[in-house]
Amino acid sequence: MGKPKEKVTRYVLSEDQISNIAAIGAAEGVKAYKEEYQRTEKERQSRILNNAKILIKNYRRFKGLCEQSVYEIDDADDPDLQEVLEMMQGKSSKNYEIVSIKDRVVRTKIIMDHVDTMIGVFKKQCEVSTDPEELRRYRVIEGLYLAEEPKSIRDIAEEEAITTSTVYRDAEKAFKKLSILFFGIDGVRF
Repeated sequence: MGKPKEKVTRYVLSEDQISNIAAIGAAEGVKAYKEEYQRTEKERQSRILNNAKILIKNYRRFKGLCEQSVYEIDDADDPDLQEVLEMMQGKSSKNYEIVSIKDRVVRTKIIMDHVDTMIGVFKKQCEVSTDPEELRRYRVIEGLYLAEEPKSIRDIAEEEAITTSTVYRDAEKAFKKLSILFFGIDGVRF
C-alpha cells in the first residue's frame, strides 16, 4: 500500500496572460517600493525637524555646557573637584584632562558655533523679508529659547498681540526654516 497520489492541477497560460501577470507583479513591486521610500523619507524628515527642535529647545543648556564644562584640573574651582579629577586620572598632576568630556564639549561647541551662525542667518533673512510675520517668528524663537531670560508663551502672545496658538505655529514654522539652515539639503522636504 502506498500513499495516494496527490492530484496535480496544471494550467496553461498564453504568452499574453504571462505578460499581464508579470506586468501586474512589477507594478505592485514598484508601488510597494514607492510607498516604502515615502515612509522612510517622511521618517527622515521628521528626525531632522526633531533634531532642529532639540538644538533650539536646549540652546541655553548646550551653550552653558560649552562655557562652563570642566575637563582640565586647572579649570576646577572647587578643591574637592580638583582632587576627584586627579583621582580619576590616577595622578596628582595639573597637566591632565578628562579626554572623553573634552571631546564631547569640543563636538558640542562646533555644533553650537554652527547653530549660532545659522541663527544669525535666519535673523537676517527675517529682517529683510517683506513678510512681517517672518521677523515675528524670529522673535518668538528668541524669546522662548535663545534669550538669556526665557519668556512664556503667554508673554510673547501679549507682546506680539497674537494668540498663544499663533505663537506655537510661528515656532513650528521657524523650526522648519532653521532645520534647513542647520542641516542643509537634508532639511528640505521634497
